[in-house]
Amino acid sequence: MKDMLPRRIKRLIYLSSILGVIEHVQKDPDLILIEKLNDLLKLAENANSYRLPIYVKSLIWKDIEQDQSILVNQQYIPVSQIHIQPSMSQTDKSKLAEFFTFRTPDWLKYGSEQLMENDILNLIDNLIAVKH
Repeated sequence: MKDMLPRRIKRLIYLSSILGVIEHVQKDPDLILIEKLNDLLKLAENANSYRLPIYVKSLIWKDIEQDQSILVNQQYIPVSQIHIQPSMSQTDKSKLAEFFTFRTPDWLKYGSEQLMENDILNLIDNLIAVKH
């Protein structure tokens, strides 16, 4: 799968699945939110393209939502309890980006770690802008 998927598709799957994790999507994703994000990120022609990666996020990230914690605001917080807020520091955003980048399955890597971290930071900043 590593060599079969185009880079653009890997990027869509990567960022959509992370969106599903950090937004704690359990059922259907908020398509209005996704459309607004897609207008900014330009990941897909249609916001419905985000659905499948969001639905399979637990398969991609292998239950990190329950099992893994991240140091945010000087305390360890399970990923399942992370809430993206305008007050989130750049340091904490970077820690979250690194958290996902270092746990990315090999088949999903589409560029350098720095590129993938920057994409997550861009996702977080745009998510904050759209929601608040």
